[in-house]
Amino acid sequence: MLSFCRFQTKHIDLNEMNNKTLTIQLLIILVNMMLCSCATSGLKMRTEVDSLSYAAGYCTVCEYKEQEANIFWFIKGAVPDIEKCNFDTITNVLRMAFAGRQPISYPDANHKIHDFFDAQNAGCPVNLDSLAIVYGILFYQDKFRKEIVLFEQNPDILIKGMHDALTDNPKPLLGREQAENLLRDFYEKRLPARNLVKAKQYFAEIEAKTPGIQRSKSGVLYRIDKMGSNERINRDTDICRMNYRQTVQLGGVAGGENSCEYEIDRCFSYNRFPSPDFLEIIKLMGVGGKITIWTDTNFLNLRSATSPNLPLICEYELVSIEPYQEE
Repeated sequence: MLSFCRFQTKHIDLNEMNNKTLTIQLLIILVNMMLCSCATSGLKMRTEVDSLSYAAGYCTVCEYKEQEANIFWFIKGAVPDIEKCNFDTITNVLRMAFAGRQPISYPDANHKIHDFFDAQNAGCPVNLDSLAIVYGILFYQDKFRKEIVLFEQNPDILIKGMHDALTDNPKPLLGREQAENLLRDFYEKRLPARNLVKAKQYFAEIEAKTPGIQRSKSGVLYRIDKMGSNERINRDTDICRMNYRQTVQLGGVAGGENSCEYEIDRCFSYNRFPSPDFLEIIKLMGVGGKITIWTDTNFLNLRSATSPNLPLICEYELVSIEPYQEE
């Protein structure tokens, strides 16, 4: 099944509740509130954005329902307080989040969810309006920003797709196969081409305004932020420990807020670095050195994690070099 259609709660860690259960509960809220009139019932698709938005909402929920059908309906009857959350509040929060106006931050929502479940477990009343706001933020952040943010969305149409899938509408705006084919074509063909255009514009802007920036022999943009000591990598078998941070510019805009980061302290062998271009640049600094590289997601084989041709900023610090010793 298409990986971009999967619901995954990646960043929530509840003490007594696993991630899968929370994700199911998020969907349960939507299922139960669909019994009310839905403000999106008369919407129609008029643009590519509308079609992609509907397909994303519809396919995501369809696939998750198939994967978790049994536990989904079991938990439906086990959390009555959560089922009473106002669907309109949740969808309004989703719309605000898509527009960049989140009523609370994602970290705050993540903390508050602990408080809500602690209160529920203790038999204390829970403010359902506040809970609906928190669920809306978590639902947006974990399900759509991370996996479907790569194209512009129409929140109302996306919610309509969710509504149709959750209520098994016999006449959806797009059939399941049609929606999946639409998304597949976009992610595999149209999106990479658009990313490439944006990336070229991004790199031109970075090169023009960044002091000290250079191009490697292979054409990769880099800047040496700190040279480090005279201790350098001189054997292909050397073991290097490096701190690094990789920032994917999802919006393709220099300095934009729409990005995701990966920060890791990692040890790896020099001859197992991801590409010859990378080796060429890392050789330029010594232990204690720092370097910034501007490239794209193909450079470090991050295509599966994001999308081809997205601008990527890599910051590296060479912590130590040790000779490889066979055991």
